[in-house]
Amino acid sequence: NITHIGGKKSISVDVRIIATTNIDMLDAVNQGKFREDLFHRLNQFKILLPTLNERKEDIPILAKIFLDEANKELKKDIKDFSSEALKLLLNYYWSGNIRELKHTIHRAVLLAESDYIVPENLIMDYLDKKSKNDLHNTNNQNSQFKISNQNNISFDKIIKKVEKDLISKAIEQANGNKIKTAKMLNMNVRTLYRKMKELNLSL
Repeated sequence: NITHIGGKKSISVDVRIIATTNIDMLDAVNQGKFREDLFHRLNQFKILLPTLNERKEDIPILAKIFLDEANKELKKDIKDFSSEALKLLLNYYWSGNIRELKHTIHRAVLLAESDYIVPENLIMDYLDKKSKNDLHNTNNQNSQFKISNQNNISFDKIIKKVEKDLISKAIEQANGNKIKTAKMLNMNVRTLYRKMKELNLSL
C-alpha cells in the first residue's frame, strides 16, 4: 500500500520494480547516501552485470544494434563500421558504459556522410591515450577534419569544430525543430541554445 504525499487514503498497488545502478549500494547505505530500508526493499533479487570494459566481445554486437536503432530514428542507411572505427570502439575505455556507447554511435550516424562509420565520426567524451593514438594514425581521405601536428590546431578548437558540425547536422536533420534537435543530441533545449550561442549558430 502507498499513500500520496499530503494524502490520507492508502492505495493498494501491485508492481514489480526493476532498478539498475553503477554504484556500490552497500557502500552508499553505509555512508548515509541511500536509505537502508529502501535498499532492503529493492534488494530481493540481485544480478551483477560486468561493465562493458570487462566484456569487450559484446561491443560489436551492441554497436550493430545501436547502429540499426539510430538509422531508423534518423532515417539514414549507414551499413556498418569500418575496421578502423570498430578497432577504436574496442580500444576505448567506456567510463559511461553502454549508455555512452549508444550515444557515441547515435552521434556517429548523424555525422556520417558515407555508407560506413569511420573514426572521424566517433566523438567520445573522453578519449584515452591508446584511442587517441589510433584516431591520430588513421588516414582517411574523406575525413571531416584531421588531427595532425602540421595543422597546429589547439584541442579546444578541434572540439568546437566537431560540436559545430554535429549541431549543424542535427538542426538540418530535424528541419530546424529545436526540441527534436536537442533530443537527437541527447541534451536539453536550454543547453542547445547555449551551445548554439557559443558557436554562433542559428536556427
